[in-house]
Formats: sequence, structure tokens, C-alpha cells
Amino acid sequence: MKITDIRLGMLTIPLKTPFKTALRTVQQIEDVVVMIETDTGHIGYGEAPATAVITGDIHGSIIDAIKSVLKPKLVGQQIADLNHIIRLIQGAIMKNYSAKAAVEMAVYDLFAQLYQAPLYKILGGGVPKITTDITISVDYIDKMVADSLSAIDRGFETLKVKVGKDIGVDI
Repeated sequence: MKITDIRLGMLTIPLKTPFKTALRTVQQIEDVVVMIETDTGHIGYGEAPATAVITGDIHGSIIDAIKSVLKPKLVGQQIADLNHIIRLIQGAIMKNYSAKAAVEMAVYDLFAQLYQAPLYKILGGGVPKITTDITISVDYIDKMVADSLSAIDRGFETLKVKVGKDIGVDI
């Protein structure tokens, strides 16, 4: 399974509830989608958010890093040589973490497809169950308490609570 092309797209999805932190409020997800194509017709998918205030990455820098730097290094590479591909990605460019992560996701997707097994099994097995947290956006105290109780009612056991706009309110 050889990489023949890397295509990019954009994905925009409105959020049901705005995601608020001390640094920004997000109304919708706007991610760069990476599609790595192979000579066998398989496609691996990855995605990268542009979070300039956190990582410094914007859509343009993600797209340019993939098109100009990562794609030329990866086209022609064999997916079976996973460690070599990961070294190529990580050594190709400094920082640009979102671009590199999106391309790595797509490569790992293809690696699992190559061996016709779920990625969690390829990476060592375990129980095919994902346990995750939920982030409670920074807001008025009553809203944050209501959001926390709602999350617990929906089965979340771990809450990540955003603070940072007003130390007096945070405390």
C-alpha cells in the first residue's frame, strides 16, 4: 500500500452550545480534513483544528505545511513502513503540530486498514471502549453548575472545568 496523493478539504460543523474558554469562544468547528490516498484505493483520514491562540496554527499554515512540506516527503512511501513515515513527518518541519497530527492520523488509519484490524488492536489491544471527559465552558456560575449536573446525568464521570476570566469568580 503506497501513498499516491494527499488531498485536503474543510469541515464546518456548528456546535449545539458554544465552547468558551478564557481565550476564545467557538461557535462552530472548522477543521482541515486530510485524505491520504493509496495505490490500492484505500483512503486514510485525519483532521486538524486551527487554534491560533493555543498552537499558533491557522487554516492557511496547516494547509501550506501539508501541501508544501509533508506531501512531497510522503508521496511514494509504503504505509507498512510506519516508523519511517512517522520520522519523515516529525522531521520535516518544526512546530506545525496540527498539520503533523492530522497527517499522522491519516497514516495510522491506513496502517490499520493495511492489516484489516481496528487501530486499537494494532496498537496493542485493550477493551474497545472509549471513556472520555467533557469540558464545561467558562460561563456564569449557575450555567456552569447546570452544565456540570447535566453532564453527570448523561454519564460523564470526569469533568474538565474551564476557568480564567475572573479570579474572584473562579475561586
